[in-house]
Amino acid sequence: MIKCFMLLFVIAMLAGCSSATSTPDPNGPILTGFNALPKSLATVQLSPTPNAPQAQATLDNRRPTNTLPPPTFTPTPTPVVGIFMGASTFSAGSLLPIGTRPVAIVTFVPGPGTRVANNPPPVSSGGGVAGNCTTPAAPQFANVARNAAVAQKLGCPTGNPYVVKMVVQTFQNGFMFWRDTKEIYVLSTAALRTGATTDTFWRVADNWNDSIPANDPSQVPPAGLLQPVRGFGYVWRTNTAFRTALGWALAGEQPFDSTWQNFEHGWMMTSNNGAALALAPLDGPPPTTGIHFGPLS
Repeated sequence: MIKCFMLLFVIAMLAGCSSATSTPDPNGPILTGFNALPKSLATVQLSPTPNAPQAQATLDNRRPTNTLPPPTFTPTPTPVVGIFMGASTFSAGSLLPIGTRPVAIVTFVPGPGTRVANNPPPVSSGGGVAGNCTTPAAPQFANVARNAAVAQKLGCPTGNPYVVKMVVQTFQNGFMFWRDTKEIYVLSTAALRTGATTDTFWRVADNWNDSIPANDPSQVPPAGLLQPVRGFGYVWRTNTAFRTALGWALAGEQPFDSTWQNFEHGWMMTSNNGAALALAPLDGPPPTTGIHFGPLS
């Protein structure tokens, strides 16, 4: 009996396996864990290899790529800022590009007497040149100071200009100036009239006083001319060289304010008409004689 039961159980198990094998589950086996993820098989369809005409046709149909032109720009001039430094020599160094143009590296070698900007130049010990002196010439004398002959003779200003009280009298061949320091300057213009660039001046003290006659009745001037009086007259009458150099007075005395500026080797002063006079003593101090350049502007 038991054997029959066992036999029937085996037959039933075999039948079940046969049924499972012959009829698959349409939903597939039920998996758990990592095996529960769905699986798919990717199938790649390879396209046939194109032949030579097909490859060339593909190349011919490509959209052309625009080729941009190289960038261009217009260089702007490089400004040059500097200060004229007078006659100088230079040596050119290597060329370095600045912008689009090469610029030479220049080393300046200033010539004698040249001053470098922003460095106050010392007072000249010889000939001064306008702009080369520590103290500038007064505006009234700026143009005269640029005269090479005057600058060479007078040098540089040694102080600022100031105003002095003066009296002037014009003569046939020169001038007489009286200064508030009781000095008289006698300037001849006889040589200047012949084309010379300089003439002679003399300096004397004003020693006239009220006890001395103002004029000399024996000295009778020609018509239209005058005999100088008082201080000018006393110097003119007692010095034959002055009288011969100057001649007779053309007009009376005229007081005025003069601009005066001292230089290394002389001074400049303005006349009553604004003209500049440059005087360079040859002796002194105090000077007794020297040269002057005549009225200048």
